[in-house]
Amino acid sequence: NIFRYYQHYDSKIAKFFRKHADELNICSCHYCELAYVNTYQVIVSGRAKVHQHFDIDHYLPKTHCPILGLSLFNFVPSCQVCNSRIKSSRVIGANKVEWAKFSPVSENYEFEDNVKIRLRMHRVPDTTFKKKGEYYIYFRCKNGFRAPVNFFHLEERYEFHKLEAMRIKRLKARYPQSARRKIARLLGCTEARVLEDLFHEHFLKDNDRCFAKLTSDMLK
Repeated sequence: NIFRYYQHYDSKIAKFFRKHADELNICSCHYCELAYVNTYQVIVSGRAKVHQHFDIDHYLPKTHCPILGLSLFNFVPSCQVCNSRIKSSRVIGANKVEWAKFSPVSENYEFEDNVKIRLRMHRVPDTTFKKKGEYYIYFRCKNGFRAPVNFFHLEERYEFHKLEAMRIKRLKARYPQSARRKIARLLGCTEARVLEDLFHEHFLKDNDRCFAKLTSDMLK
């Protein structure tokens, strides 16, 4: 009976994440970083009630690993697209080594270092209907991290948000390092301050905002 997740344990776990949302500093979907996960309050009969705007995904599905069904280390706050529409009860990876590698609480989880988001120009037409000279989003992966990128269709989903990458590209061209130095001298501040005001890289990363990784990778 202890592992019967849906017999009131699910609501208790959801309540834990709602209560500690600010402390956990989780504001965007762990899997895609395209959608915000947050809580909000509504007044019902004069009392404040907290609702959650996210799913709580079992990284290792409870149907396959019931012992981990109640483990807080197996829960990942995520958006409904990643959890319900894409992942569902499937496991990311082909074996135990990959399951551990792609787990967000694993010591081997190094998505940041092994995946870089890039903006590329298509040189020739191909079967994906990309036109010659057209920019597209590309995820450069190593050490097996192509698996979660493909699993969640990140390249295809980020393509809709290509405008964000194009905006950063234009700003980089408009404000090269020489221009940022001049602005810094005029304002009496550091070049790093000007860079942050233009692109908000650290603000996005420190506050777990959507497109934080896209912004950081585009600036490198």
